[in-house]
Amino acid sequence: FRYAVELRNPELLTGVHGEALKRHGVAHVFNSWTEMPPIGEQIDLGWTFPANFTVARALLKPGRRYSDAVKQFQPYDRVQEPQPELRKDLLRLVSEAQRRRVEAFILANNRAEGNAPGTIRAVARMWLDGDAESR
Repeated sequence: FRYAVELRNPELLTGVHGEALKRHGVAHVFNSWTEMPPIGEQIDLGWTFPANFTVARALLKPGRRYSDAVKQFQPYDRVQEPQPELRKDLLRLVSEAQRRRVEAFILANNRAEGNAPGTIRAVARMWLDGDAESR
């Protein structure tokens, strides 16, 4: 089995946590969540690739509460609020994983932009278009 740990408390994003992950070969889960710093800032921490794979979860716009996103985006039938920085951060994460030769699992939630499949399609399109600014 492979394991990954997702934090939702920014004060726990420390080098000590990173060392524990590395010691056990456990991946850090990059996430876009209410209280967490953006994924790009998590990448910059330096210790966030401790395993031979990585995971990213596009869940919420930082600062937005889950219940607010539910009300705003239901019935989740289309992307309603594109998050360009989130998309760029996801591309940057994939590029970094590719550079490090580790697998990257990218997951999106309807509460990120209003429609998870639309979010993933947009990120994939950016990747295929070679969005140089994002990498």
